[in-house]
Amino acid sequence: MRRMALAVLLAVTVLACESDNRIQVENASSTQLRIMLSVPGGGVSTVTPGPGSSASVVVTEEGPFSALAVLDSEWLESARFRREFLSRQLSDPAVRRRLSPDDLRQISAQVNDLAQEIRRATEQPAQNVGGCSGTVELGTPDGVAGKVTIVDNPAGGFPAYVLRC
Repeated sequence: MRRMALAVLLAVTVLACESDNRIQVENASSTQLRIMLSVPGGGVSTVTPGPGSSASVVVTEEGPFSALAVLDSEWLESARFRREFLSRQLSDPAVRRRLSPDDLRQISAQVNDLAQEIRRATEQPAQNVGGCSGTVELGTPDGVAGKVTIVDNPAGGFPAYVLRC
């Protein structure tokens, strides 16, 4: 009897956790971002879904929410590392001899693109901020009370991503 009661309690707990109302954040972009969510009731939560993944924040009240996205610091460090690595290849005479002129142009273009992205992220951080707002509606069958979808900017440029609530 105790085992059955424990099993029922466990099942109810699991079901309750799975049906929590939440704001789902899907990062369909190619950029690593940090998302800050201002939720109904005054709370702020932060999630960092990587490119192609999602994260969620549990909400307990209906009302407006907003999402703000900024470049993740790990992404910035990775971009700096890639730029330094490619720059070293361009400056190494032994490597330069092995590469074709097209390869050298391609590496040089990558270094310039990375330098521009790093400069924009560090010198003009306001241009790399994206945001949106929506409404939390509790009681949906799937538990998704609000949704934020992040995609690459179809027009190119910066910000490199677009948020849709």
